[in-house]
Amino acid sequence: MMKSGEAVLVVDSVEDAVKFYTDKLAFDIADLMTVEGGSALSYASLRKGKCFISFRVPKPDEVVDFSQIKYAPMRGCGMFAVAKKGLEKYYNRCKGKGVTIIEHLADQPWGYKTFVVKDPFGFKIMFGEM
Repeated sequence: MMKSGEAVLVVDSVEDAVKFYTDKLAFDIADLMTVEGGSALSYASLRKGKCFISFRVPKPDEVVDFSQIKYAPMRGCGMFAVAKKGLEKYYNRCKGKGVTIIEHLADQPWGYKTFVVKDPFGFKIMFGEM
C-alpha cells in the first residue's frame, strides 16, 4: 500500500518553476539542488500542506525527447491536489495573481468542487475540495 506520492516534472528552467509555484500558487520550498559546480538550480521540491511537487531539468540523454514535447499543447501530465478547506479563497487568490485558469471553480457530479490551472510549462493542476 502506498502512503504518499510526488509528481516530478521536467522543465527547462527550475528557477522559473520555483518562482511561479511560490509566487503565484503559494507553494513553499522543501528542497533545492544546484548543478554540480554551478549556481543554476537542477532540482527543486515544493510543497503546499501535504502536497509535494518536484521539478528537474532534463538529463543529457533526455534533451532531444524533451525538446520535442515541451511545446506540445497537452504535455500529458497533470496533478490533482485535494484541499481540506479554503478552496474558494485559494481560487480567488490564484485569479488575483493572474494564474491561467482553464476550468473555473465548479461543483462536480462526483462530489468535489474543483478548478484547474495551467502553469507556464503546460502542466495542468486540478485543485479540489470535498
